[in-house]
Amino acid sequence: MDPRQRRTRASLRAAILELAGQRPVGELTVAEVARAAGVTRDTFYRHTTSPTELLAGVLEEELRRIEPPQHGEPDEFVRAETQLLHHVVDHRAIYRAALVDGADGRLREVLHTVIAARLDEYLRANPQAAPAIPGGLPATDARAVLVAYSAAGTVGAISAWLRADGDRADIPALARTIVAGGPPAWYEPPAPTGQGAHP
Repeated sequence: MDPRQRRTRASLRAAILELAGQRPVGELTVAEVARAAGVTRDTFYRHTTSPTELLAGVLEEELRRIEPPQHGEPDEFVRAETQLLHHVVDHRAIYRAALVDGADGRLREVLHTVIAARLDEYLRANPQAAPAIPGGLPATDARAVLVAYSAAGTVGAISAWLRADGDRADIPALARTIVAGGPPAWYEPPAPTGQGAHP
């Protein structure tokens, strides 16, 4: 991307974050966003298809910068969750409109998709973390179900927190609470097996 395109992208990013922080993105027009960014409608459409997709792309870019856990330590999960919650608070009005007021399902989808992708990335790198489930699905299918379940739970927890008007001071406790509600097998070492092990 050349410098001019980067400047245009930065202007569009700033405009959509400011406008979507004032009212739901679904109410914004292309002309309004283009005007706020100081670009033409044609330029807007060279970068994206709608205000909603522009905002979704901006938020997804930020979310993908959050580093997922690497080695399965509980503190790594809390660190990643803390970064996610700071991102949400930085864009509180936008996420409140999407998750609490139900103004935009696309942003809920983006949040869920990125969280799920990162959890899947973690489980692929740490296959031993996915618990063996007697009578359960085959490993690949089970991983997909566990990832979807945990991602939806995280989004639901964030929605409940925003609905209760939680603030930045809550983040450390909330991060630990969300991690504690997830599958402990993902970050706890497996129980010993073999000689001397207890059932």
